[in-house]
Amino acid sequence: MADMKVTLDCSQLVAWASDLANSRIRSVLASAVNRAARSARKEAVNTIARDIGVAIARVKPSVGKIIRASPGKLSASFIVGKSRIGIKNVSGATFAKGSGLTASTHRLTGGGSSALHASKAFVIKTGAGGSFIAIRIGKGKAAIRAVTAEGVNTAMSQPNAAARVGWQRDASTNATREVSAGVQAALLSRSAPSDSGSDD
Repeated sequence: MADMKVTLDCSQLVAWASDLANSRIRSVLASAVNRAARSARKEAVNTIARDIGVAIARVKPSVGKIIRASPGKLSASFIVGKSRIGIKNVSGATFAKGSGLTASTHRLTGGGSSALHASKAFVIKTGAGGSFIAIRIGKGKAAIRAVTAEGVNTAMSQPNAAARVGWQRDASTNATREVSAGVQAALLSRSAPSDSGSDD
């Protein structure tokens, strides 16, 4: 699992806005961090789906809700769980007896699986009426492995992964914008922007 966090150091903002009560500043900052993290999470989900090559609905169950920041903890995070998405669920994947599997995953990040071809792949039917594509990894009846798409957690855990790079960029940009708007509103005695929106 990958635990990605956005953390803000509010010491300079506290000094700059010394005319405001410290507790109010921290509340404003916590709301700003939550809004920034929520927005970046939405974009990360979209990027993961594009990178894997599947619908967003297949990604969302593996991406946790935002663990919200509070005045006492100015960081927000979400946890990305493991997933196993069969390669045949990837858009554009094709399989034909005799020619095997052709598919693409890791589409934005790159690598060998961005152009995957397994000529000796075959289909296995399950007792529940489903099926999956597999390859043989040795001798014996059990020496097979299901071919799966890039995992959702892999899309966020690798340092160069497109979704992780995008999350870090978007979180930083969003945090700067949201903190500025929230503190400005507080200085002008207006209500800070709400952070009550939905993660979805």
